[in-house]
Amino acid sequence: MLPNAIALNSVPQEEGGKQKRIRMSRLLLGLGVLLSGALLALLFTGQSQGTPEDVSALFETIPVVRGDISTRIKAEGRVESSLHYRIHARSAGTVEAVFVREGEPVKEGQLLLKMESAMLESQIRENRISLNILSKHQEVSAKIALDRARIEEARARLRLKELQELVEADLAARDKLNEKRFEFELASSRVQEAQNQLQQLSLEQAAKQEQFKRLMSELREREVRAPHGGILTKVHVPHAGQPITAGATLFDIDDVKKLMVRARVDELDALDVRPGQKVDVRWKGNVKVLGTGTVVYRAPRADRDEDHSYVEIHVTLTSEQGSFLVGNNVLVEVLTEARVATLLVPTDAVKVSREDPFVQVLRDGAIQDIQVKIGVSNPDRIEIREGLSEGDRVVLARREGSLQ
Repeated sequence: MLPNAIALNSVPQEEGGKQKRIRMSRLLLGLGVLLSGALLALLFTGQSQGTPEDVSALFETIPVVRGDISTRIKAEGRVESSLHYRIHARSAGTVEAVFVREGEPVKEGQLLLKMESAMLESQIRENRISLNILSKHQEVSAKIALDRARIEEARARLRLKELQELVEADLAARDKLNEKRFEFELASSRVQEAQNQLQQLSLEQAAKQEQFKRLMSELREREVRAPHGGILTKVHVPHAGQPITAGATLFDIDDVKKLMVRARVDELDALDVRPGQKVDVRWKGNVKVLGTGTVVYRAPRADRDEDHSYVEIHVTLTSEQGSFLVGNNVLVEVLTEARVATLLVPTDAVKVSREDPFVQVLRDGAIQDIQVKIGVSNPDRIEIREGLSEGDRVVLARREGSLQ
């Protein structure tokens, strides 16, 4: 009987242990849920209130710094000579010889071209002979004739005077006096005639001299010389035997010591371009600046091509001119505005609302929207004139992986 009693008493004890284990499991599960809720609450509370360390972990920030900034306007252009000479024919004729080739350097006064002038040179020789020999002979003969006439006039005057004295003394007849008076008048007329011949000869000689000068001028016009030193960039008369008309274009000469760039600027950008602004010049597609210049001219009106409206500007190169040749295509960057040691932030940090621009700044452990006044800007940075201080940390973006 005793063993059966012991067996009956053990059943309630086993059931009681199982219930204790169930209660313990439920207690542990409840504690786990409470701890998870507390952790989640703490996490969300930390995000809503935030500390400087927590916000720094959530957002990408950058400090406000001082630096230099500039605004530049880019345009494509072509290198040209600032001193260009176009030579025209001063008279019609046929080319006898061309003494230069395109691309050669020339000096001032150098003979470039000569036109046929054999007939003209023959006329000049004849005119020169006429002036040097015949005219001088005629002039000498006329002067001798005048001197003789003056001598005869003086003798006739003397005889007339002597006869007048005799007539007054009743020593000679009056008819003799009339005869001597006639001889004197005749001698005087011969003097006048000789003077007229000499004057006419002088006029003829002057006319021949003018003709000689004209012929020499025509001969010089048939020799085309360089008005200035430079590079012969274009020869419009390639060979001898070619007839040309007066005023025809013969040569183009460029002074490569003084180069300029003729560029086209977008009509809206051109509003900020003014003479006197500094310019950087580089090859297209090359970041290295090869030369600098200055804006010297901006067209007063806009022109239009097939694609857009533009304004032409001229830039005089002031340095490193040896890096360029006439005809090179280049890129110019006009410095329109610049600031030194000013407050700068990345351009992406500035946001625009319906009112003033603003930036988000990390202050006192929180993100604040601060209205600012902006100035000079470029694609990378922008000037802050008011609203921020050096060292302020501006927000760029929320870090990847942070809770939204």
